[in-house]
Amino acid sequence: MGLVFLSPPWGMQALLALFVFPMIRLPDVHFSDVTARGPFTPSSFHLPLPRLRLLLHQLLSSLPPLPLPSTAALFGLTIKAVQCDNGREFDNNASRSFFLTRGVQLRMSCPYTSAQNGKAERMIRTTNDVMCTLLFQASLPARFWAESLHTATYLINRLPSTASLAPTPHHALFGTPPRYDHLRVFGCACYPNTSATAPHKLAPRSTRCVFLGYSPDHKGYRCFDLTSRGS
Repeated sequence: MGLVFLSPPWGMQALLALFVFPMIRLPDVHFSDVTARGPFTPSSFHLPLPRLRLLLHQLLSSLPPLPLPSTAALFGLTIKAVQCDNGREFDNNASRSFFLTRGVQLRMSCPYTSAQNGKAERMIRTTNDVMCTLLFQASLPARFWAESLHTATYLINRLPSTASLAPTPHHALFGTPPRYDHLRVFGCACYPNTSATAPHKLAPRSTRCVFLGYSPDHKGYRCFDLTSRGS
């Protein structure tokens, strides 16, 4: 089991952040079995495939010829190889040029042999099972699948794993054990502090929300406001 970044828009963001775009945002897309392997751990970054071709082509065609040191700055490491199936999302001139100019090897599995991407396939199944379990136990509709998927990968990366020498995938990447005291039950009722945006001193200082996971950009939580129907 390795580090997994599956949920949109975070899945594609994870790959591009490793190279050049640490703060990029992409539309919601579904996911499949493309796997990018890093040299730091037997980890896998599982990335979305459908509707990815046009987005990836537009992004790659606008990139500078030299790599930016995002991976080196974050982890002091570089991506050595990317392995995927024969989908045209990566098997095209733009992506090959992108990886070639950055010294990254692009490896393809044999046609119609998904078993060669077995680790990615198994991790996708595991992550999908956790995602569905979170939705079912929280009695949330399927439209919250992206939030559930992000939370599933967040938790899997912090669970003990025997696939590497480190106790958890998080520890393997960052070198420190993860914290657990901030974890909350997915889909539970929560009451965020809204006093800073209250219109006056007598206004309510909180409102009932649904906990939807952990923010990738802030030291806080993602909450769904039942009143305004927004997060």
